[in-house]
Amino acid sequence: MNYRLLSFVALFDALTADAAKKNVVLTFQFVNGTWQHVVERQEAESDGKLFKVIFLVLIFLAAFVANALLVSTVVSSLSLKRQPFNLLLMHVGVAGLVECVCNVALSVAYVVVEEWLFGYWICYINSFFMEWIPIAYTTFYVALAADRALAIKDPVRYKRTGGSQNSVRVRLLIAGLWLFSAASAIVVAIGLVESWPFTWRYSCQVMHEWSLAYGAATALHPSWDYV
Repeated sequence: MNYRLLSFVALFDALTADAAKKNVVLTFQFVNGTWQHVVERQEAESDGKLFKVIFLVLIFLAAFVANALLVSTVVSSLSLKRQPFNLLLMHVGVAGLVECVCNVALSVAYVVVEEWLFGYWICYINSFFMEWIPIAYTTFYVALAADRALAIKDPVRYKRTGGSQNSVRVRLLIAGLWLFSAASAIVVAIGLVESWPFTWRYSCQVMHEWSLAYGAATALHPSWDYV
């Protein structure tokens, strides 16, 4: 009886150590007086992995092409670039391109290798981009809404102050929005708020005792932008 118990403990420790590296869930079944490790079917896992890769690649291609068309359309037109709304919309496309290159592409690689092999700092940088880009989206969407509100409230004044003579101020505003959104997530990039890789999220995410406070602070971001 003691021998079986010791054997089970040794088996459980070995499997647990292996599972900690691969981030899997262990399942045991009591069969004929002994605990046996239940191995899941590898075929189903392989099919699920292929589906995930195809799905992420399609998202990457569709998002990259759409955002590239948006950015190129505004950049190639002098009349479109004169309007603050179009410049803000163009930077939404830039944020989408950054999302594709820095987030979706790395998610595809993570799904393919099934383990995080890129080190701690890449994990922090990936988590930073996962936080920064949604904040940038929110920042520019709030700016777009404010721009439309000003245009509706006083169309004459908007046309008078929103032309080429105001382009320098608009560009400074856009640069400030990028910097402000990046500063909101810089604590993740430097590792002050730790991040861990999550297989089912295909990326690194914030996981720290300060994550609740960080989430509460970034949740107030749209109100800061409006002010």
